[in-house]
Amino acid sequence: MENNFTKKESAEVFEYLSTGENRLSKEAEYKLYCILMNEMPYGVAKARTGTPDEWYFDYFRGYTDNELLDWIDKYKVKK
Repeated sequence: MENNFTKKESAEVFEYLSTGENRLSKEAEYKLYCILMNEMPYGVAKARTGTPDEWYFDYFRGYTDNELLDWIDKYKVKK
């Protein structure tokens, strides 16, 4: 499985990260985790000292909507 977001997943990830609402599909959740795994503290990646879901919001805190869209676009499937 390629770790780039489809158009639908990109919209889903943006909605999730910008509002905290709606759960991600399993595919989008897996891809987001894979993309950010190397940035996460070890304890978070292993869900020992926190969870990736909690950490994502800390990681993207301070991003504007446009910055978040730009970040997601870097990981979107290019066709």
